[in-house]
Amino acid sequence: MKQLLTIKHLLTLSIVVVSGISVGRAEHHESDATLQSQAKVSKAEASKAALAEVPNGRIKSSWIEKEEEKVLWSFDIAAPGSNKITEVAVNAMTGKVVSTEVEYPSDKKKTEEMSYGEEKDGSYKKESQTELLAQSKVTKAEATKATLAKYPHGKIRSTELKKWHGKLRWKFTLSMPKSRDMTEVAVDALTGEVVWTEVETPEDIKAEKAEKAAWMKKKQAWESKKKAEMARLLPLAKVSQRVATKTALAAVPNGSLKEDAELEKENGKLVWSFDMTKPGTSTITEIMVDAVTGAIVSNEKENAMDQKKEAAADKKERGW
Repeated sequence: MKQLLTIKHLLTLSIVVVSGISVGRAEHHESDATLQSQAKVSKAEASKAALAEVPNGRIKSSWIEKEEEKVLWSFDIAAPGSNKITEVAVNAMTGKVVSTEVEYPSDKKKTEEMSYGEEKDGSYKKESQTELLAQSKVTKAEATKATLAKYPHGKIRSTELKKWHGKLRWKFTLSMPKSRDMTEVAVDALTGEVVWTEVETPEDIKAEKAEKAAWMKKKQAWESKKKAEMARLLPLAKVSQRVATKTALAAVPNGSLKEDAELEKENGKLVWSFDMTKPGTSTITEIMVDAVTGAIVSNEKENAMDQKKEAAADKKERGW
């Protein structure tokens, strides 16, 4: 949940309890005492349900929080003989496990180093299914077997191979007997391990669809605005996008375009702007080519922190 629910965590406030010490988290505005008064399931009861997900596990930390109007008991559980941590969330009203996620110490570092120019669904780089399958060390059949081993009574409704936060995952959606809930399972496409699960009620699915529809509406409005701006500026450019692209690629040996070029006004100059990537590095090189003279007017490298700041500024400007 830490990575997949990052945006949600920024909107809520909870208290983490580590070895009896309370540590504030920037999550929900309700205090832990208020949330505990709302819970129908005690921490002890929830911990039993959580520990059942990690046999012989040991709870390292626990906290109560509110996500999407649901009060949850969350636990970080260490497995014996392993450095991995499994985060388990238990519904504080029903006592049911609603999500699990496996995390290794290296996961946080990898997430911080990656580019923050992500899509809404968390994907980092758009790659074809052929490219993703070539990277996967676990077949669909093997991932399916791992999923059904965890949920033997489940019926798989959909399957996809995708990247979340730069990690290749097989994702399955399952239905369960005598239940309207849907269970989502993610299997690491490199190790075959079940690394994430989440149970979604019909209400959750409806809310998620509404959120995605609202986001798509804003995205389409922004893209229409940018398209109109491009149409307005294009007659002013004396250097074509094709020629500018050739210039930008020549400036970054072995580089490739991260996304389409953008025609914009920068410091009073009309420029073609390119974000370039290179194999083996997360650094982005931003090249600006004068759309009138064809000369390179800017060549700057952006590390992960620079990209994060720029992505935040872009998001503020876009409104989505």
